[in-house]
Amino acid sequence: MKKKIILTGASGFIGQRLLAHLEDRYDVISVSLQKTSVELLDFKDVDIVVHLAGKAHQMQPIPDDLYFEINSRLTQKLAFFAKKAGVSHFIFTSTIKVYGDNTAMETLTLDTVCRPSDPYGQSKYEAENELLAMQDEAFKVSLVRLPLVFGAGVKGNLWQLLRLTDSPYPLPFKGINNHRSMIYLGNLVFFMERLMETRQSGIFLPADSPAFSTSELIGLMRTSMGRPERLFTLPKIILYLFNKIKPALSIRLFGSLAIDGVTTYKAVHFIPPFSSKEGVEDMVNWYKTIKKH
Repeated sequence: MKKKIILTGASGFIGQRLLAHLEDRYDVISVSLQKTSVELLDFKDVDIVVHLAGKAHQMQPIPDDLYFEINSRLTQKLAFFAKKAGVSHFIFTSTIKVYGDNTAMETLTLDTVCRPSDPYGQSKYEAENELLAMQDEAFKVSLVRLPLVFGAGVKGNLWQLLRLTDSPYPLPFKGINNHRSMIYLGNLVFFMERLMETRQSGIFLPADSPAFSTSELIGLMRTSMGRPERLFTLPKIILYLFNKIKPALSIRLFGSLAIDGVTTYKAVHFIPPFSSKEGVEDMVNWYKTIKKH
């Protein structure tokens, strides 16, 4: 008999791929928490809840309480009713933003102190703590702190970066020796399935290895697009001024954010099936298909 899973956020970037990956081997019930009240959900015979739905981090201002209402309080309510109904495993996708923004000088590990510095990270961290307080032998909790996820269907900053690298012009990203940890969507869905199989509780930091530098990532994107790399180095004074004028964007492009994903993978005996290079090529191939339309 197939295990029964409730999956929230199945219409999202990660959720669509995870649903497609699981639906042949599991009895997956896709739930929209925007359309269905938690109190009305049927948890009968459900083994696992995979909670992907949430309010994502956004650059444009939104009310702080909206993050806490959706990411924290709604998550707590879902877990409460799931546990009450006898669900034995709750998987929650959190974020590395729980560590805060001042992380460029260290590799993030499970021992790194969490100091969330914005409402998004704070709301996710609050949800984590509430879930851990609910955990017992009959109700296991897995917290998955996600870095940037890339792959077919990506949106936001990575979509913009794909468009930028698709231009025929030289780009100012040569010689950037930073380290940006990410995870390919294909590897993430296999990792999530591994968590379901092992039913292991705890905190997890999945990330592809080795981490990309910005120069490596953009160079690989251009190569995958069939374009010459054509990168050049910005003068230091320009980098300095850019950092002063656009500090958040400067950090994302030129700063480091490294994660120790090896410990997480060892804990559940997981070997990622795809290389980062294969992931980037998959993302670029998807982009080229979308661009034609």
